[in-house]
Amino acid sequence: GIYKPGSANYRHYLTPQQFTEQFGPAEADYQAVIAFANSHGLKVTGTHANRTLVDVNGTVAEIEKTFHVNLRTYPHPAEGRTFFAPDAELSLDLAVPVLAISGLDDFVLPRPMGLNSNFFKKRMEATPLAAGSGPIGYFLGKDFRAAYAPGVALDGSGQSVGLFELDGYNASDITDYENLAGLPNVILTNVLLDGISGKAGGNQIEVDLDIEMAVAMAPGLSRVIVYEGKTGNDVLNRMATDDLAGQLSSSWSFGSQVDAAREQIFQQFAAQGQSFFQASGDLGAAGGPIPPPSDDPWITVVGGTSLTTSGPGGAWSSETTWPHSTGGISTSYPIPIWQQGVGMSGNLGSSTMRNVPDVACLADVVIWVVVNHGEQGVVGGTSAAAPLWAGFAALANQQAAANGSPGPGFLNPAL
Repeated sequence: GIYKPGSANYRHYLTPQQFTEQFGPAEADYQAVIAFANSHGLKVTGTHANRTLVDVNGTVAEIEKTFHVNLRTYPHPAEGRTFFAPDAELSLDLAVPVLAISGLDDFVLPRPMGLNSNFFKKRMEATPLAAGSGPIGYFLGKDFRAAYAPGVALDGSGQSVGLFELDGYNASDITDYENLAGLPNVILTNVLLDGISGKAGGNQIEVDLDIEMAVAMAPGLSRVIVYEGKTGNDVLNRMATDDLAGQLSSSWSFGSQVDAAREQIFQQFAAQGQSFFQASGDLGAAGGPIPPPSDDPWITVVGGTSLTTSGPGGAWSSETTWPHSTGGISTSYPIPIWQQGVGMSGNLGSSTMRNVPDVACLADVVIWVVVNHGEQGVVGGTSAAAPLWAGFAALANQQAAANGSPGPGFLNPAL
């Protein structure tokens, strides 16, 4: 009833403590799972406040014995590599029911959502088709607000954006971008998980882009919380148990196509009134499976557009689908209630399966960024569109707070 207008519980969001009390496993059951892992030689490397996840490490032999499987390697059907996976369904000699076990295959390698960039690849066009206020007419800083929130005084004040990241970044790049774009220096808070150092690695461009887009759309944010880890569900679950940001964004593909543990975290976001935006991907119309988790019905999936404005820093004039934006019909999830009853003949959607994306904004390769210790250049991708939407949601949550009302939370039912 949290998302049903007129319900007694409408927008009565839960705290993480309330969620754990109402929906989390019992403490005795949680301890039983931990004891089971220890008794089988697995090392418990992480526990979680909502008692929904237990992180364990073990040797291949210990894993195989514990879960009654053999781990094998197989040729990947779509990529030039092998992947490992169990040869049978997992089973546990444990009385406590376990919702899901993840991390026992590397069929899907975690990666940014196909970030399109000129970095290290090609010479930039001297005359882009963009009409932004950045170098050579690329979109920068205040251009996004001018197009999508014209004349709006809301700036995200009092709000935090949380970013899901599987790499680190250099804070100086963000400061350089803010200075170049004439934006205030927003406070960055790093939450480091899974034993990582936070050092910028090979995918740092993605992290830089996410922060810069959120700040560009909501330059008055109280802070951007950068959640960095190695295991997707660990990062997601910390975002939920912290409940410090009303809007969250991910521009990464990770995990298995369907993961009950991950979906449970998405449901916790919804119960707590957190809006989670996930990039749809940059593979064009999906002929096969949509990159996970971008077809999950419990999140707001963000596709990409090509945007035309009236000039540098100018108003929105037109918008079309960016051809690389992933969209299509889920092969895994049935159609959610809020997509039912919509005529699908015009958009070639499905009336029985989940359709993606839910929303969209600029993803064309016309976005100016500062990355890699001060290097400047142009990027694009739904990787940019998701954090732009998170920044936009911060404006809506700021307005709701000013009116003394709860924020929109999970957007899809309302949309």
